Amino acid sequence: MAPPLSIAIVGGGSIGSSIALKLMTMGKHNVTIVARPGSMRLVQLQQDGIVTAQGDICRVPVVEALDATVPYDLVIVTTLAHQAESLLPLLKTSAATSILFLFHIFNPERLLDIFGERASFGLPFIQASNNEEGVLHATFSMKTPLGARRWVNLFNTSGIPAVYEPKMALWLRCHTSFCIGLVATCVVAKRREAGATWQEARTAALALHATNTVIKSLGYPLYPSAKVVMDKLPTAFVAGFLWLFSRIKVSRNQLGKGKAAAECYTLVDSVVDVAQKAGLQSVIPVLHAVKTL
Repeated sequence: MAPPLSIAIVGGGSIGSSIALKLMTMGKHNVTIVARPGSMRLVQLQQDGIVTAQGDICRVPVVEALDATVPYDLVIVTTLAHQAESLLPLLKTSAATSILFLFHIFNPERLLDIFGERASFGLPFIQASNNEEGVLHATFSMKTPLGARRWVNLFNTSGIPAVYEPKMALWLRCHTSFCIGLVATCVVAKRREAGATWQEARTAALALHATNTVIKSLGYPLYPSAKVVMDKLPTAFVAGFLWLFSRIKVSRNQLGKGKAAAECYTLVDSVVDVAQKAGLQSVIPVLHAVKTL
């Protein structure tokens, strides 16, 4: 039996806590959570540990900052991409062997340039939330795509369904369009606790197609094949899908809550920045429009 790994998880929110819980209880690994200084979540974890909706309690070491001198086998970053920016210099000097970035990002190649082979990517397909008391509700019904086979094995043996994605960086870049369209629609739907209007869904659909235009202009193929199919569909069809999806309560509650809007708008800004540098001025107003919904 392989010895337990030493793992730091940056981000003590619902996703970070869910992963930590599984890695500790089922995987039997040594896990430390890095939670935001001064946050209520930091206090909850320090005082109560990870408390699940089923009444289970998992005591976990919690710190306010990553210790760059500790030779962790793995650091898992579960914050949003823009929140991780300030951590990059520390992560670069960290003694950690490997770093796994688990968030939406439009330009993963930038992190590969910084961290080289130490870095790998994934996107947590975990339905999780913490209530005001910090109680964790988590469902592991979908497989999390990961770009390194070793971490696929780590997740699977710890009770977190995962699947190997050989083109993870490209997968993330191409998933941006779908994320912008879907999340923008769900955010506005969640705000009014009803479905999005047709015009709102159409605005999101146009942004989805605009993002694909930017991706293709950079010379990247759309990936996987479902993204190619989506790109070829008329705007009205995509808008119809988004319009219907926003009317599913559980979907808009999951994708339209909390920091979803900030994550979506940050992705939009990333695409706009690339579009400006590439001279694709025509798509910029279309992308900016989703931020006004």
